[in-house]
Amino acid sequence: MNREVRMNHYTALDMPGIRAGLAKFNEVVASRDYEFIPSLQERLTLAAQFLNRDTRGIIDELRMLEVMVDNTDINAITEQCVSLYASGLTREEQTPVIKRLATFFFEKANRIVSHVAETHIKIVHTISEVEALNLEHYSDPLLAFDAARLEALEQQSSAWLAEEAVLRTDKKVIVDAIAVLQSRTWLDHVTDVLPTPEQIEVLVSAVVVRKADAQLVNVAMQRVTTYLKVIDGGIRLSSLVEARNKITDQLNILSAQLKKNSADARVLKAREAKILNHAALVEARAHWVDNMKLVPEGLGAFSARLRSTSVVSEAVMQQTSDELSELLVFLRQIRF
Repeated sequence: MNREVRMNHYTALDMPGIRAGLAKFNEVVASRDYEFIPSLQERLTLAAQFLNRDTRGIIDELRMLEVMVDNTDINAITEQCVSLYASGLTREEQTPVIKRLATFFFEKANRIVSHVAETHIKIVHTISEVEALNLEHYSDPLLAFDAARLEALEQQSSAWLAEEAVLRTDKKVIVDAIAVLQSRTWLDHVTDVLPTPEQIEVLVSAVVVRKADAQLVNVAMQRVTTYLKVIDGGIRLSSLVEARNKITDQLNILSAQLKKNSADARVLKAREAKILNHAALVEARAHWVDNMKLVPEGLGAFSARLRSTSVVSEAVMQQTSDELSELLVFLRQIRF
């Protein structure tokens, strides 16, 4: 069995893919990503336990089979028969020895076939347990509800952002107007009540104030009426300050609302992503099942090939040795 043996009758398992799939389930258990659907988290946790336990169980069964096959002395019997056939002894002299060796050969081969059959049954049962695990999330109504909530949050945030933009524009106009009204040029013309638009036009015509500043003050006084009730038909400098402060308060409230909306939206999007990522877990389980089914498939084919042997000959013995060597190659590539 020291010669190079190729695995012609078996399909190799994707062990890295199996390990990656188990890692996904173990991560779900550690992170408890699906706690928002308690029944799903519970079923995924159970699935992780089954997958880890059953993977180890299958590999342990295969290790025991590997040890049994590796320790058989069928090769030694084969070598004895080959030597006997080449010894030059007469057929009458060879026959009794060949019969004894054939008896040993069949006994050992049958024990291996029997053990392979037992292992085959156990692994098929184990795979069926994992395949039967219910991994459905049953959360389509929740996804639809979350999608509606997310759309409502995004629409509300868009409206608030538009409102925020207006408030910031108005605040800038008012703040800039306050700065203009407190400048030396305007102080001589600003009493408790600000000049009316008509009075401001007179100041512009007399080149007392700049036209751009006058337009800014007029716009600011118009903005003030949006936020304050103007009494006695006059707007005071303090009215601009009060309007500015009121806008600041509204901006602070909007900022808090936008932050809360953003946080709520992140939660909904994360939840949606987790449910969508759930498909990767279903795929990982399917990958595990598909790969593990290659084991009983290979063992079953091995048993069928050995059972078809009814007469011992040098060729049959060599073929059986080759089958055992190839089986060992298959078993040894299944490592966790």
